[in-house]
Amino acid sequence: MKKIMRSSVMLATILTLALLSAAGQDSGAAGGPAPKPAPAPPAGKIDIGVTYTYKIAKIATTTTHFGLQGASLDGSIPLPRLMKNLSVAFDISGEAKNSIEPGVNLKQFSFVAGPRFTMRPFRFDGVTPVFYAQGLIGAVHASNSVFPAIPPTSSANSLAIQAGGGINLPMGQHVGLRAVAFDYTGTRLPNNTNSIQSDCRISSGFTFHF
Repeated sequence: MKKIMRSSVMLATILTLALLSAAGQDSGAAGGPAPKPAPAPPAGKIDIGVTYTYKIAKIATTTTHFGLQGASLDGSIPLPRLMKNLSVAFDISGEAKNSIEPGVNLKQFSFVAGPRFTMRPFRFDGVTPVFYAQGLIGAVHASNSVFPAIPPTSSANSLAIQAGGGINLPMGQHVGLRAVAFDYTGTRLPNNTNSIQSDCRISSGFTFHF
C-alpha cells in the first residue's frame, strides 16, 4: 500500500511539473517569440470535471488491498456571497473490480456533495494552477458482490464521505486539465469485521468551465 501511494504521488508530481514546464516553453527552437498563454477561466465559473478514477480499497481489515477502476463526474457552483473562493461541489462516481477473491466481484456507485475551497496562489510561466480542497458526504450503493446477511445478499447501501483535493491546469477559457486529484473515501458497507472501509482514490481527466 505504501509503495503504491509513494509511486502515485511521485508520478503525479512529475506529470504536474512537466505540464507546467511545457506550457511555458517557447514556440520554436529558432528562438521565436513565446506563444501567448491561453487565458485562464475567471473565478466564479461553474466547473464540471470528467475523470478516470483508480481506487485502492479493502473489503475488511482482514483482507488485502485491491484496485477498483472507473470514472467520475464532478462539479462545483460558486457561492461568492457567502465567501470568496467557496463553492458547493458534488461528485458522482462508479468503480468496479472482478475476481477480488475467487467468485467475489464488486461494483460501487456513489453520490456525495459538500463545500469546496479553491485557491490560485501563484502563476508559473503564464499558467495559473487552480488548487482545490473539499469535504463531501453522501451515499454509496455496492452490488454484484457478497455481503453478510441472513441470507447473504449481493448488494448493500451505506453512508459515504470523501475528503481531498486536486490541481486543475487551465488550457483556455472553457477547458482545462485535471492534472491529479487525491481523495480519501470512507464507507460503512457490511463485512465480517467492523463494517468500515477506508480507501484512497486517485483521479485525472478534463474540466469544463461555464
